[in-house]
Amino acid sequence: IDMTAQVSVMLKQAKGVLTVPSVALGPKGRDGQYLVRVVNADGSEPETCLNGLRCVARAGLEALGLDTATVRLKTSEAEVARDADLAPGVYTVRETAGPATLAVADWPLHGEGEQIIDRPIARLSPTLAFTAVAIPNPHLIAFVDEVDEAELVRIGAICEAAPDWLPNRANVSFVHMRNDREVYVRTFERGVGLTNACGSAMGASIFVAGLTGRLPFDQPITVRNRGGL
Repeated sequence: IDMTAQVSVMLKQAKGVLTVPSVALGPKGRDGQYLVRVVNADGSEPETCLNGLRCVARAGLEALGLDTATVRLKTSEAEVARDADLAPGVYTVRETAGPATLAVADWPLHGEGEQIIDRPIARLSPTLAFTAVAIPNPHLIAFVDEVDEAELVRIGAICEAAPDWLPNRANVSFVHMRNDREVYVRTFERGVGLTNACGSAMGASIFVAGLTGRLPFDQPITVRNRGGL
């Protein structure tokens, strides 16, 4: 069965209603492991989808009678585990994904050196400072004083066009620091467009906040987006 083609047709039929990735739970592998495949609204398959992973992790843990599992994604693995309920009756899954890498040649992203850490990319903006990180899907993260959605869409559309210097495209996020324990993330998601929530972008944003000294790595952080937190 060509799952990618089937899901792509389903998403096209739901145009205007469903613009988020669709996630499927695949066959069980060795003990405590199962496969997750993700299909974007444009039919592409990203390396990971951490929001989708949490949803599918619940289904997989319940279906397989497990409290923990290793989930195989397109190019990596993630650890998922049943966690204490976030609120009464709210089934909660903890996930550990990665690794986070800074080598843009692996994306590839050409013409910007080996790493991009808190500096402008002239082809996107002469003023915004970006950090490029893959976890393992590629993210360009910029911290801003105020989220300019039109500018985010403009930059996201450049990356979505798959230019020669960025052939596999990238997710683009603007991050606003609300205080030393809370951030707001708005994301133009590769293969989707503006999205209410992108779990990997949330994770990438906090990693970059720690990498650039904006937040410590050793404290819990609340990450908000249009879809919630």
